Amino acid sequence: MEEKFGKTARVLYIVFYSIIIPVCLLFFVGIGALLIATSPDLLIMGVFLIVLGVGVGGASIGWLVYFIKMPQFVITYKDGKLNFRNKVECTPAELDSYQQKGFNLDGAIFGFGKLLITVKGQSYKFRYVYNVNEVIQRLYTIKLEYTMQQEIARRNAEAAQKVESGDDTVENNG
Repeated sequence: MEEKFGKTARVLYIVFYSIIIPVCLLFFVGIGALLIATSPDLLIMGVFLIVLGVGVGGASIGWLVYFIKMPQFVITYKDGKLNFRNKVECTPAELDSYQQKGFNLDGAIFGFGKLLITVKGQSYKFRYVYNVNEVIQRLYTIKLEYTMQQEIARRNAEAAQKVESGDDTVENNG
């Protein structure tokens, strides 16, 4: 069974940058072109606005592509393995630590933050994660369940080994 959790805030930013791109291009480039066309004295201001509009529009396109490529979920848990969106794979036992770090004003407003994890001594950051506290709780539960399953399997293996070697047999002389 596959479980995905740690939803990302990608849709919010895809919508935001999809709106910002045409607004920047229309507003800044349009006003800059209007200033250049109507008043030669405002040539420098017009060129500045055009460059600003193209720069902000270009940066917005870059961020839009980043959020479009971002997977919808940070973590997938399947067959006893945790798979993170940066292609890191580990068992829950190999997960050393996990914690939350706050994320700026937009994160506080919309309820997302940064998830910091450590796997085999290597630290990783995952930004734009909704309800980071719930993700941390789920990681804790998965790690606890995995540890318990491993302990049960170990005890069952020990019991089977004892039965095979004949240590548990008791003779009754009736």
